[in-house]
Amino acid sequence: MTDRPTSLEGLLELFNVTTGLDNAFSAYDLLSSEDFKLNMANNYYIQAQSKLYSTLSEEFKTYFNGEDKKITSPEDVQKVKLGIAKSLRAYFTLVSPSLLSSMDTIGLSEEEQFDFLIKEYDKTIGNGRVERLPTLGALVESLTSGKMSTYGFQVQLYTAQPNHVEVASNIKTNSTVSQIFGTYETEPYRVAAHLMPLLDQAGYEISDKAGYLGADLRALLKLRDKVLKPELEDLPYLRRRT
Repeated sequence: MTDRPTSLEGLLELFNVTTGLDNAFSAYDLLSSEDFKLNMANNYYIQAQSKLYSTLSEEFKTYFNGEDKKITSPEDVQKVKLGIAKSLRAYFTLVSPSLLSSMDTIGLSEEEQFDFLIKEYDKTIGNGRVERLPTLGALVESLTSGKMSTYGFQVQLYTAQPNHVEVASNIKTNSTVSQIFGTYETEPYRVAAHLMPLLDQAGYEISDKAGYLGADLRALLKLRDKVLKPELEDLPYLRRRT
């Protein structure tokens, strides 16, 4: 039995090289399977969130003697930044260790590491573009400006974990789809042509040929998913062959 990769980055290495659309669709089907999604979430993102939170709790307990504290002094701000940076290192060890090794190779200062890791983490959760999902940077700003106590910060972070896992998983899946299909994402008409035998076998014909040929990759993948798992609904660009 093959050992499970120690990081999400290692798990996704099997999608690094795909040649031809048949291989791309095989990789896409694996990535889209419920088992693979659960593996990503349960064995990597949830574990990484747990590491982040437990490391932060230990760091704050050490720095502030287990007390709930409002951060008002430059010394305390520095302690917060060190604790958060260490927590994010624990997170990225399970998600993207190459990010950490690259950062160490460049030789960032402690302050630079904090800024870099915050920005990279917030990229994984959509950089504030997801409704009602504050960035870690925004939460840290509330903490270091004295608007939120250390306990309040930890509660906010803990409460956000399920949403962070879901959004990070979706963003990573979408970026991996782009990686799998490569240039086909900018040339989706090749995918449209490739799908024709599948549509014919499933009993469909093209009702909107120009629309179908001009559809983007995501629309074609969604269409393929529905053809493979037929439901009683009208599909764009298609009609049942009579």
